[in-house]
Amino acid sequence: MSRTCDLCGKHTQFGNKVSHAKNRTRRTWKPNLKKVKTEVDGTTFTVKICTRCIRSDLIIKKVRVPGSRQQYLSGSKAAGQGNS
Repeated sequence: MSRTCDLCGKHTQFGNKVSHAKNRTRRTWKPNLKKVKTEVDGTTFTVKICTRCIRSDLIIKKVRVPGSRQQYLSGSKAAGQGNS
């Protein structure tokens, strides 16, 4: 599993941790990736997106509608919205 953002390409970076005595040891910085479901041309995909891309609205999340799946598919009102 690669730690790379599918949208912007951000990936793991490497560098040094520097102590007060200037001792250097290798370390890594990993991007904050989240799995997000999105819909492209009617097909649902799960993509790994960094939080910077999510905050920038570069992707539209596919939101699951609460209530019965059958009610959602038949086109009636979603459950939980009442009769008003």
